[in-house]
Amino acid sequence: MFQNSAGMNSPYYPNERQFMPSRDALLMWLRTRKTDEKTKPTISGLIETVNYATDAGWTMLAILVEFGALFLTLYGAFGLYTQNENVGVLVLSVVAVVLFISFDVIGVLLHASDRESKVLANRELRLSPDKHRKRELVAVTRKITNREFFGVVFLFLSAIIKVGAILLLGFSAANMYITVIILMLYFIVVYVHVYHTGYWLSARRTRKMLHREEAEWSANEDREVAQPQRFIFHSSKPMEKSTFQLNRQEINFLNESEEPDGSKSFEYELVTYGCFWDEDIVKLAGAFDTRSDFFRALIEACMRLQLIQLGRLPN
Repeated sequence: MFQNSAGMNSPYYPNERQFMPSRDALLMWLRTRKTDEKTKPTISGLIETVNYATDAGWTMLAILVEFGALFLTLYGAFGLYTQNENVGVLVLSVVAVVLFISFDVIGVLLHASDRESKVLANRELRLSPDKHRKRELVAVTRKITNREFFGVVFLFLSAIIKVGAILLLGFSAANMYITVIILMLYFIVVYVHVYHTGYWLSARRTRKMLHREEAEWSANEDREVAQPQRFIFHSSKPMEKSTFQLNRQEINFLNESEEPDGSKSFEYELVTYGCFWDEDIVKLAGAFDTRSDFFRALIEACMRLQLIQLGRLPN
């Protein structure tokens, strides 16, 4: 069974040392909420999910309000039908419900669909030495894509349909104050869908994908154990140990060389067994002095190894 069925927290799935999620699952993972790099500058946020419970809580509240729109629309239409037996009122209510539910789903999915490209751009921004490329990546992270824009448009259209259906069918005699309150309520729902529901839905989809893939892997008698992945990196300062191991990661000293200017370069091998989570980087980096050159070289190596696992860098 999945170890965190109630949320999306580390450890994200069992057998994390031997099982490796698919590339599709990892890319879906990028759409979940990440740590703000301003609060954790060494990690830009890649293979992790944070604040799942908060996003879930706000989403559930929004869904309750959505059910209110559904109930008021259908109940109001039924009440009008009993008065004048106009079937058109029932048809109108059903059409309105189908439209606002469809627009909500389309809007949330559209708005979240480009998130992984921004997450990857943010990670590359930390690694790229080219200033021109950095400007391009900053533009990518700040740009409102067409799918994000139209996602919000669909959500606002859904809100307008809800408000219109409620006022026409549920509260036909509503005064200005009730109208304003209902309008504000469903515009707040739009805000929740944009800033919480998309993250929550992506986390649920990711969790289900990880759960299903790990369960299928465990049930397969001929399953293949994930091979360790390695990345070679260099540091101007030594680690002061020949080997270091923590959980599923290890660092091995390979070679020491002298540069033409007389400085020394130390070559190391970073190894991870299974998927390299952001939490793994935090724990691994916590064993070293954050002010050292080796620490900076290690952080960059960790980030690059994650991008290798995502297929964004050659192995």
